[in-house]
Amino acid sequence: MKNRTDSADWTDRRLRQAERWLVKAAALLAILLVVAQIALHIPTVRHLLTNTDEWEGIPYDSSFTAR
Repeated sequence: MKNRTDSADWTDRRLRQAERWLVKAAALLAILLVVAQIALHIPTVRHLLTNTDEWEGIPYDSSFTAR
């Protein structure tokens, strides 16, 4: 028969491993989010990642000046 402390130690180890895995996964997702947001500022990459610009209608022309 297993000792209660052996079972508790096993559970604590598994929970610590799961916690470390979740923290690493959250950090990786945060880094990927920042990289993706930065990449969206590059027109060529933005065109590859999303087609929203095609749905907008008249494209914005930043060289246009009001008279």
